[in-house]
Amino acid sequence: MRATTGSIFGVPLVRMETDAFIALCKTWQGDVVGTHLKATDDFRRTYKSPTLLVMGSEGRGLSDDLVESCKTMVRIPMPGGAESLNVATATALMLYEAVKP
Repeated sequence: MRATTGSIFGVPLVRMETDAFIALCKTWQGDVVGTHLKATDDFRRTYKSPTLLVMGSEGRGLSDDLVESCKTMVRIPMPGGAESLNVATATALMLYEAVKP
């Protein structure tokens, strides 16, 4: 929170159980995009509003239930032998791509 210098208070946050989130995904009017190592679509694309981005944990990624709730799965290509990015870095890349002009 300290690193956000207060901007976190201008961003609406919601906490919910997985089942409630999956139910939300089913009724979401826009695209539900998840990240996954086995996805074939590249994350560099045009995202239409509203888009719900679903990011997994660094160690486990998205659960099977969450993967199934996503309409689109994308992958951030990793050169060399790296398997994953820090979730904050991956989220920053996804958010940049989602809002770029």
